[in-house]
Amino acid sequence: MNGTRSRPLRSHDLKLHSRESYIRRLRKSRLRSEFHTRIASEMLGHGNATIIVDIGCGPGLLGKRIRELNPTARIIGIDIDRRMLSIAQSAEGLESLLASASALPIKDVSIPVIVSSASLKDWADPSGGLREIARVLRIGGTAFIFEFITKGPGSHPPRFLWRFGLLSEVFRFLGRFLIPFSLNDVQTLAQGLASEGTVEVSMISDLGASRLAFTKTRLSEVT
Repeated sequence: MNGTRSRPLRSHDLKLHSRESYIRRLRKSRLRSEFHTRIASEMLGHGNATIIVDIGCGPGLLGKRIRELNPTARIIGIDIDRRMLSIAQSAEGLESLLASASALPIKDVSIPVIVSSASLKDWADPSGGLREIARVLRIGGTAFIFEFITKGPGSHPPRFLWRFGLLSEVFRFLGRFLIPFSLNDVQTLAQGLASEGTVEVSMISDLGASRLAFTKTRLSEVT
């Protein structure tokens, strides 16, 4: 013993440790890896995906996967967490913007493709975030919003535990109590986009995730 005392943990230390643990779990998650691969493959099939904005990008894992399949695309990550953005920029080499989904620092009718994964249910104002997406999309542009369903139909995929492991199953189970989010919630939110284009809501059944695809075909009449 040298007589020195360790510094007591502060709330900042605990938050930082929790965030770092979360990022490590995401990097190792088979569920997130498959989820991101499927999303990135869909982006690859989109011919006008020269610029892709990833809303709620976190540490940039989806952006990295998209860039692996589409190395010529410019990917811009948006998140409200400075530390997550720092990791997305330093570890994954992504462009980044600090902002919330409901106040995007992007000019009107300027972005061809927008994507978001496992972020919608965490937005403070999901309807406002979708309105912002509609605002910044080009005519003919498409937004793909993917989210895990935590309650109701589709929230308990068959063989989920066997495919993705105990930890993913535990978080899936806890989600129904901590962050309840249903396919009906997605469908209700999607209705707010119908005045500006075509909207399709579907399920990725084996992953327990919803897919909202919005293609902007006209400008809003609301001034």
